[in-house]
Amino acid sequence: MKHIAVVGCGFVGSLFAEELAKLLWAFEETAEFVLVDNDTVEARNAANQLFVPTDYGAAKVHAVAARVVKYFHTATPVEKRVKSKKDEA
Repeated sequence: MKHIAVVGCGFVGSLFAEELAKLLWAFEETAEFVLVDNDTVEARNAANQLFVPTDYGAAKVHAVAARVVKYFHTATPVEKRVKSKKDEA
């Protein structure tokens, strides 16, 4: 089983996670995804990200996880902001 971490589930991260899940499924591979983001889905996100109106108000990591598991992978959503050492100082 492959292990994949996606940090940031906005525009690039949400689309990347689902496309990678599809690609792995097509090659009959399974993966364990860890999805990290601290943001929630807003109406403005649906225009240019993976999200749909039924996702409004949900944590982005949970919305993306719901799509990843449709391709028979596992997904662990982590609602957290990743900070650099510079941010901690």
